Amino acid sequence: MKHIRTGRIGLGMLFLFMSSLILNAQMTEGQKKVLMDLSDQYKKLELARRAEVEAYALRYNIPLQVRDSGGQITAILDHIDRGHPVYIGPDNAISQTSLSVDAVKTGGELGLSLTGAGQTLGIWEAGGTVRSSHQEFGGRVVNLDGTASSDHATHVAGTMIAAGVDPAAEGFSEAANLRCYDASGDIGEMAFEAANTPIRVSNHSYGAFAGWDFDNDPTVNMWRWYGIDPAVTDWKFGAYDSDAQSMDNVAFNAPFYLIVKSAGNDRNDNGPPAGTTYLLGFGSTTSTAARNPDGGAAGYDCIPTDGNAKNILTVGAANPVPGGNGYTGPTSVTMSSFSGWGPTDDGRIKPDVVADGVGLYSSSNAADTAYTTKSGTSMAAPSTSGSVGLLLEHWQNVLGGVPRAATMKALLINEADEVGPNNGPDYSFGWGQINVADAAQLVTIHDYTGCQHIVEASVDAGDVFTFPISSSGSQPLKISLVWSDPASGTVNSGTVNPAGVNYLVNDLDLRLDGSSSTFFPWILNPASPAAAATTGNNNRDNVEQVLVLSPAAGDYTIRVVAPASLTSGPQQFSLIISGNDATVENASFGFMTVNDDRTYAVRNDLTFGPAYQVVNPGDVKAYAGHSITMQPGFRAVSGSKFLARIMPGGGCGIFTGDLKSDNYPTSLTGDFSESRTAENVFGQTGARQVVDYFRISPNPASDVFSVQFSTAQDGPVSLWLTDQQGRVVQQLQSQAEYSAGEHAETFSIRSLAPGTYYCILQTADRRAAQPLMLIPR
Repeated sequence: MKHIRTGRIGLGMLFLFMSSLILNAQMTEGQKKVLMDLSDQYKKLELARRAEVEAYALRYNIPLQVRDSGGQITAILDHIDRGHPVYIGPDNAISQTSLSVDAVKTGGELGLSLTGAGQTLGIWEAGGTVRSSHQEFGGRVVNLDGTASSDHATHVAGTMIAAGVDPAAEGFSEAANLRCYDASGDIGEMAFEAANTPIRVSNHSYGAFAGWDFDNDPTVNMWRWYGIDPAVTDWKFGAYDSDAQSMDNVAFNAPFYLIVKSAGNDRNDNGPPAGTTYLLGFGSTTSTAARNPDGGAAGYDCIPTDGNAKNILTVGAANPVPGGNGYTGPTSVTMSSFSGWGPTDDGRIKPDVVADGVGLYSSSNAADTAYTTKSGTSMAAPSTSGSVGLLLEHWQNVLGGVPRAATMKALLINEADEVGPNNGPDYSFGWGQINVADAAQLVTIHDYTGCQHIVEASVDAGDVFTFPISSSGSQPLKISLVWSDPASGTVNSGTVNPAGVNYLVNDLDLRLDGSSSTFFPWILNPASPAAAATTGNNNRDNVEQVLVLSPAAGDYTIRVVAPASLTSGPQQFSLIISGNDATVENASFGFMTVNDDRTYAVRNDLTFGPAYQVVNPGDVKAYAGHSITMQPGFRAVSGSKFLARIMPGGGCGIFTGDLKSDNYPTSLTGDFSESRTAENVFGQTGARQVVDYFRISPNPASDVFSVQFSTAQDGPVSLWLTDQQGRVVQQLQSQAEYSAGEHAETFSIRSLAPGTYYCILQTADRRAAQPLMLIPR
């Protein structure tokens, strides 16, 4: 058996090893050829399907397209399945705050100013394409099909990339470009675009008509049922059909292309009262036979066809988080009344995630200045695909290249906010509500020297991939494994809830080994879909996750176990790890000049110097759990940036929990050097640190700063500031009497020029000094 083993190694070695596990994000010529061959095959298939559709519509006198009273196309006859017509249509029926997107945009607390710049996204839409002349798009939309624009497509596109001419309608990736198609012939076009543009993410807010749907056309005003008569439940719900198989085929062969799909809005479509006349499909045949509500009495198993593909990201719709303050806990996110729920026929977890899909205000095709509000999983999906555009931009800024689609999917799943009544996944919210800020922060921290939270690797048949991590015990450990699985060779061709099916091809297994325990991934029981997740062997999903809420401090080993045989192996996979603190205890750096972005993190003590110099445009950040020392010869020149911060526990794991604004640093600039050794050189702004004697904060400061100190006995205390030559520049406190215990005082420093000073504290039994950086106001 072939194993990859690692141990606790030095920072430089760890950085190099990390790079070896991030696979080169380039599509090979062979992969491009496979995709182009698939594109040709699917385009030929589409021509044959269109001929069959047109002949069928003519023979049975049914419409090729259905329009509403306003002339908008609401349904398209897509294909004929075993003699029955299948129509597709749009899945329609504050978001950025709900998904923590505001934190990564301009003015957000992470300081990233992401806009989606440089990203090309894709959109396929049923019933028309995007009004490219709308004022929100500014020439960034390219329509590649000749169909007329639709309101639905224009709204979805605005959610993805609207510039914010109307600030209330700003899209998620407001500077991205968009390539647009209608849904006819989508699979062949997707393969072509993935091979040639290439787009990295595409949005698909449409799906097959299934089960019940109310036709509110004034000339109809009746329920329609789209199952196969005389069945009482539509087989398409939960089904892995040929459309899902095609989606998986493209996704498997396009490893850097993520397909985002709406889950559909069929839940709570109950049909008419018993005995009431309704229509069958889009024809004129009527029936009064009793049929089951979509999703049955409890609402489960109502995601149709391609929404059940394995390798895509299926998105459900949640209500917006009330109050506009963003996620505050699992109960702050509630389910919409319509979003489709899993499981799939083989028990897999769908939807994958949820996003805000209720009451989204966006562009309309009524005019170039028109806007409208819509709800549906059609709105949740572009909120997600637009967010992916931001994360792709951030990845390129920080790590370079592009992530695998499985990596982006794992990132969104791992960093999703916990929602629902129980810990772990469920069949209604999936893995949770996406949190773009936490996902972006994990990418940022992965770039820190000594911190690794993202692994892209592969495993051969019968082998085990191992990867060591460590926990300080202060944060949960969460590991998510995702792989793009080969398309299943078998599909559902019309059976309602077939028994014993399993569409997973390569069944990888995730385990986390501690010193005395092995932790297993989450599993759900499709026979009891409302039951809380448990843990065990997951043999259904190509997503597995291990969560240890209160890990014991120490070393752990991640195992990815491959079965004895693999289809199209070796199997590539992606791991996202939060809470990993596998950093060195102490580190020193000297005799080097830094002119790039660099971040260091250690558990205890970090030392710079001698001859460590940061020059413009260098930007260095340093994090340690105990002390940061700058020895004689350290220098940061004008135009460069240097930040040092003492973080509780040190290391990397502290950065990858839930987003909290006081965990994130603000850079300082200046021209300074240091010839002193001191603990807590720069304290953490806004958070109390445990120190032996005294500390100052914020540090750096501009207008005021505070001194916290403790005295062992009653007596006088003096405080003053000196410059680097030891001259007193400001007397803060002179022989003031203090009782034994802890104290805090705040002082104005507005009269001092920016630079390096020392705060001196004198008590009856001790004298101590701390450096203080003053930055421009």
